[in-house]
Amino acid sequence: MKLLKTIESEFWWYVARHCDYATFFHTPLWQELALRMHPEFADASVGFISPRGVHAVLPLLATKRMGPLQSLLSTFEYCYGGIIADGELSDEDVTTMYQLACDWNVTGMRLLENPIAPRLDLSAQFQGTGYHSYIVKLDADFDTVFGRFAKSQRNAYRKGIKEGVTIDLVETLDDYRAYYGVYQDTIQRWGEDPSTYGYGWDLFATIFEYAQQYPETIKLWVARIDGEIVGGTIGFYWQRHVVAWHGCIATAYLKHKTNVVLDTEIIRDALARGYAYYDFNPTGDLNPGIDDYKKRLGSTIYPVTSWQYENALVQQARQRVATIRQMVSR
Repeated sequence: MKLLKTIESEFWWYVARHCDYATFFHTPLWQELALRMHPEFADASVGFISPRGVHAVLPLLATKRMGPLQSLLSTFEYCYGGIIADGELSDEDVTTMYQLACDWNVTGMRLLENPIAPRLDLSAQFQGTGYHSYIVKLDADFDTVFGRFAKSQRNAYRKGIKEGVTIDLVETLDDYRAYYGVYQDTIQRWGEDPSTYGYGWDLFATIFEYAQQYPETIKLWVARIDGEIVGGTIGFYWQRHVVAWHGCIATAYLKHKTNVVLDTEIIRDALARGYAYYDFNPTGDLNPGIDDYKKRLGSTIYPVTSWQYENALVQQARQRVATIRQMVSR
């Protein structure tokens, strides 16, 4: 197994374009955006060439550094990470790649499993915590996929259309600002302070900038009523996968079933463009209402494991500190 401790952008783009389970989060673009938003991070991504000539990339961010020591994350905002490859990898290949990536100077590594990739078993090196994502399979025509929605959601979609909800793609900075205003309203509905909670405007302005360069990859869908933006979804598109990365609905317009119309029309468009998955992104177990909403849109539960590696020396140090604290507290 050949380890490439640094990889050229061309190598990474090649693998991302030739891996049918790669997501947007596995592209150099997501890494570039992360480094712009967090200049204190560093690119620690590595590449591999297997004995059979398969090219692979493991996207990594060094989020904490102390001299040669570093703590790694795959990928930014703890979105889907892990290895992508331009061919089939054996279990032995994958195990070896993660062993090589967890070098002596790596104090820890976290990665969220990619639900559409071959399942990982990293339990020999990593601790795993189970999560899930809800994904709508785009494996039939629109009427069939729509027919899998719960009856309540199909009726909600029709109600939203009757009440004047329209959906379109936006391309101007002013539209992004309007969407950000809806997001701030949503944060207040959650009982949080928009000035201290969630994402700042600078992230959305940066996403807007990238969307101008990559309009087929980054899209902001908005819902309007009487021309006013009342909600939206930022979708990332790559290979066969569409993910709803960020979304919000204005409080005053929840009763118009805006979110159902929005998701339905994004699904309709993704089907027409030949995508295979519409992914709602993991939400954890913190909001069962959101999970229930996703279930009723004809989605399938995909297991997603959160894997965490900790260097043996770090584990020993933690155990010693815990022992000392117990002795002091007696």
